[in-house]
Amino acid sequence: MTEAITTNSSFDINAYRITQAYGESLGSRKIITVVNVGKPTKGRFFRASDDPGHVANVYIWEDKTEGTYHLASPEVAATLGSLVRPTSLYLAVDRANNPFLIPVPLPSDNGTRNPWHQSMLNAIDVAKTDWVRVEADKSAGIYQTFVALGELPDPTWPDMSMDELLRLAFGGRTIDDTDHPKVQKALGRV
Repeated sequence: MTEAITTNSSFDINAYRITQAYGESLGSRKIITVVNVGKPTKGRFFRASDDPGHVANVYIWEDKTEGTYHLASPEVAATLGSLVRPTSLYLAVDRANNPFLIPVPLPSDNGTRNPWHQSMLNAIDVAKTDWVRVEADKSAGIYQTFVALGELPDPTWPDMSMDELLRLAFGGRTIDDTDHPKVQKALGRV
């Protein structure tokens, strides 16, 4: 027996559509277990927090072979010199409200900043009020900033301290003494 499809003029498909925040209606709550560190990718719209407590100035050692960032203590930074960078980490979220930290090296001793770094900082400033994406413009030597044209909802910021976010971002990737294998390798001792 075949069931006939009837047309019902009171049927409203919108009553069955899934909203963007469907997880909230299913009785669940998103738990943040990972916080990535890195520049936003080309097509990724993001917002940056305007809370000064969501910025951390730290020493970063980038392992380019692994594509990872490591926190370095001031003692390690003094030993590694220019192999580490004094960096500001800015809290940002993408459209799915996934938090990530954008590293921007601090200005040099004479107060100047690389144009790439300055243009990323400019994008972060715009992202404090608007959804933006960045794109590398190699001919100009900067990141170009693009603002979303739609009326996008405000971001949902993680209910975590910056210290908690840093623990998630750098769990297992901290270098706090000069005997650390990464330091020994960087110094050519192993």
